[in-house]
Amino acid sequence: RETLLSRDEEALLWTVARLINEKLCFYNVNIFLIDEHNERAVLKAFAGGFDSDLVVGYSLGLGEGIVGWVAQNRQPLLAGDVRKESRRIIGFKFEEDVLSELGVPIILEDKVIGVIHVDSEKLDAFSHEDVMALETIADQLALAFEMGRLSRKLLDAYQLSTALNDSLPVSIVLLDRDLKIV
Repeated sequence: RETLLSRDEEALLWTVARLINEKLCFYNVNIFLIDEHNERAVLKAFAGGFDSDLVVGYSLGLGEGIVGWVAQNRQPLLAGDVRKESRRIIGFKFEEDVLSELGVPIILEDKVIGVIHVDSEKLDAFSHEDVMALETIADQLALAFEMGRLSRKLLDAYQLSTALNDSLPVSIVLLDRDLKIV
């Protein structure tokens, strides 16, 4: 619970990746966020077996690989044997030992904002219960991001209100509905 109250999105992602890895005993955990401008899923945090080999900023196009497919199709993908999975790509040589993968979208306000992706070196390593657990975590992560966004918006409104209050005798400021100066 305390983890989800964090206002530092980067720290939150690293903590969630580590906790998924430790508590659910998944071999490797990756969290990607969607870069809408470039239409890519960008690796932001990871934990587990590939820890020292992965690079923050690695990205996949929407529709590319399991992560890209999950982001584009807005639904989980469970691949019990990735050797038979046509959507799978090998981005790094060390991924050749991966036999199972699971990707779950992080959805906020009907929009995919990221993907939680886990790997295993075992066949059929993930169950439908794992899918449900990761969907629950993804939902909580989306809510934490929304709380952070609303908190920042509230802080901005407070700072604007304070600035206006301090300058009332001097000037009048017109604001639109988004609290932007007209």
